[in-house]
Amino acid sequence: MLIIACILCMASIGAAVTFCILYRQSIRRMLERILERLEDAIAGNCTPVEYNEGIEAVIGEKMNQFLTIAQETTKKTEQEREIIRAFLSDVTHQVKTPLSNILVYSQLLEGQEGMTAESLEMLGQIQQQAEQLDFLVHNLKKASQLELEMIRLHPEQESLDELIWSVCQQAEPAAAKKNIRILWEPSNKLCRIDMRWMQEALGNILDNAVKYSPEGEVVEISFRAYEIFYRIDVQDHGPGIREEERGLIFQRFYRSETTSRQPGLGIGLFLTREIVAKHGGYVEASGGDADGACFSVYLRRE
Repeated sequence: MLIIACILCMASIGAAVTFCILYRQSIRRMLERILERLEDAIAGNCTPVEYNEGIEAVIGEKMNQFLTIAQETTKKTEQEREIIRAFLSDVTHQVKTPLSNILVYSQLLEGQEGMTAESLEMLGQIQQQAEQLDFLVHNLKKASQLELEMIRLHPEQESLDELIWSVCQQAEPAAAKKNIRILWEPSNKLCRIDMRWMQEALGNILDNAVKYSPEGEVVEISFRAYEIFYRIDVQDHGPGIREEERGLIFQRFYRSETTSRQPGLGIGLFLTREIVAKHGGYVEASGGDADGACFSVYLRRE
């Protein structure tokens, strides 16, 4: 009797083990089929579902419902972006045309004989305000396009020396008027960037460095390579940035009290942060009243 009981016990254990193995295999196959459906869903494809009362059919149907909703949401979002894109283009065109006419007519009036000093001064104010408004519209359009992801970057392997040289050339006329020297040393490094947009980002920083530096000063551009990032520093010798403002200066339209008398709209650094972020990098500001401001642009090496 004892032997028979042992045999029955071992048979029961064997059956239980076999059942567990088969059950685990069944669960594994079901999970693999669910994983395939998830991969199809990520690719944007609905998968046919064999309708029954099983949990797998329920999961498949719910995934198809979710995918349908996601596709409709994406389609609606793209339509809204297209409407905003068309609106921005239309507004920019409608504003830019009269602004251009104002600037042209004011320049023609400036060349007329018999203009009094008071008239010339008012004419200069009209030109200045029109140019400022044109600058505002132009940068607002770029900022809005970046925020709404209407602009697609096209990064390629580019020379960082070419990037720095090009922004230095853009800033040279303003620097020459204030007798400011821009110093930099070649790095001989390549980085995957969209050259046109990165020129905009770094150019905004360099323009500010020249704008806020006293006459006869030096603006220094330095380079440092880290394991993950390349770092480009732009150091000026202007009024510096208070510690409590270092997180605020990258907000749209923010103007510091120490630089409010200088021309500007508070858009340049906001654009810079957005462009660099879309490259997978970031921007930092440092420097107090004594040593000017230093802006560091971090770009991913890969």
